[in-house]
Amino acid sequence: MSERERGRVAHARLLLPGLCCALLAACGPSDRTATVPSNAAPPALARPTLDRLQATTRGAYGTAYYRLVADNRSVAAKYRSYLRMNVPGTAPNASAFHGSPSELHPILSDLEAARIDGSGDAALDAAVDGVLAAGDRLVDVWTPLDAYYASRGFLEDHWARARAADDDMRRAFIGLLERIDTLGTELDRVQDALHAQRSPRLKEIVE
Repeated sequence: MSERERGRVAHARLLLPGLCCALLAACGPSDRTATVPSNAAPPALARPTLDRLQATTRGAYGTAYYRLVADNRSVAAKYRSYLRMNVPGTAPNASAFHGSPSELHPILSDLEAARIDGSGDAALDAAVDGVLAAGDRLVDVWTPLDAYYASRGFLEDHWARARAADDDMRRAFIGLLERIDTLGTELDRVQDALHAQRSPRLKEIVE
């Protein structure tokens, strides 16, 4: 694992607990006691309910991010193993490549389900949209090759199909990795903002 990947995993491990704590604090006591004037039109969702829903969504985003960057299961690790296979070379090494597009399906599905309600932060939601689009692109490119590699079809066509798809595979992996980095940056920003919001609120509670 490269220094950058180790940093990404460590970052995700630090981000998740802090994000969850900050999200819970953002839906603190003052939100739970808020009332709507009796003559006001009923909102689609009461503010405390909406806050909790958005907090849950942001927590789900953080969990999905961690699953995308975690250790040897990460997208980066899969891409690194793909590069080691050296498809364009004269003697590719099929045993170097590990992983399957099916491993991305549950992560993307969970992320898509969380995205339905939204996080209340446009930039964060846009980053998730980017991950979903790039993830779907990688799955679309990789899926037709999954059985090909599993059945060692490259022995029959002498890697012709793999080489024809190599550029698309590389671009799809890189595209998803870039979107994952953007999501990590946005999660950091949201966490910092929620911590800043929590500090005066906690002070009010103590006083």
